Amino acid sequence: MSPSGMPKAAVRNMDATSPMFDEIMYLMNAFMLL
Repeated sequence: MSPSGMPKAAVRNMDATSPMFDEIMYLMNAFMLL
């Protein structure tokens, strides 16, 4: 589930930090819904 323009290394790096990234995205989405 990555943008087609993103390099594989960046995708792998994001996968490594996915728990924190997912939490940040969740918090941002929750804030937008308030």
